[in-house]
Order: sequence, then C-alpha cells, then structure tokens
Amino acid sequence: FFFSSRRRHTRYWRDWSSDVCSSDLVENYYFPLKITSKEASKKFKDRSLSFVFLDASHEYEDVKEDIRNWLPKVKPGGILAGHDYYVDGHDWFPGVKKAVNEELKNFTTTEICWVYEVPLD
Repeated sequence: FFFSSRRRHTRYWRDWSSDVCSSDLVENYYFPLKITSKEASKKFKDRSLSFVFLDASHEYEDVKEDIRNWLPKVKPGGILAGHDYYVDGHDWFPGVKKAVNEELKNFTTTEICWVYEVPLD
C-alpha cells in the first residue's frame, strides 16, 4: 500500500510503484491504492488485517489519525507498525514519536520503527 494522510505525493507514488510493482517477489501480496490513508482505512473491515505498516505523513496529528483509523482494522494478535520512530538519539520526526507514545502502550521499537501487537481477546 501507499498512502498519504493529507496530500497525494505524485513523485513518491511513482518511485514507490516502480520499485515495488516491478518485483516478482511481491506482486501477489499487495494492491496499491492511490488515496489518502483515511479513505483507504474505510475500505477494510474491522479486525480483518494481520499486518499494517504506516509510513505516510510524519506530522503529529496525521500520525495520531492514522493510528486511530488503522488500529481497529488489525486482528487480535496482528501487528500495527510504522516507520521513523528513531531511538538512537535523533529526533528527526518528533510528531511520530509523540503520537505513538500517546496512542499506544506496550509497543516495541527497532532502530527506526515501532511495532505494536494487538492483544488477543
């Protein structure tokens, strides 16, 4: 998937789709939607997805909105994750870190990503 929370970024879409869509390894595992994140989230039933990875707008309000829109779509035991949560002292995207810290509890981090496992019922 490729979504932008507020704006459609034509250049990013073109670069992403040429990189990903040209790979035979993933062609059967994705379908791109060139729409906003909020619009895309409405196309999926609650608790219907096993994995969602967010890497759209890095603005605080947009990240909060993405988490709130996508979290209900993930099945119990599934993963909601995102990019640009830096833990090495860099704070290049403070809106990402602030929104994730406020919206989610008990998530893990890697060098640059956050990962939240939706609790089992």
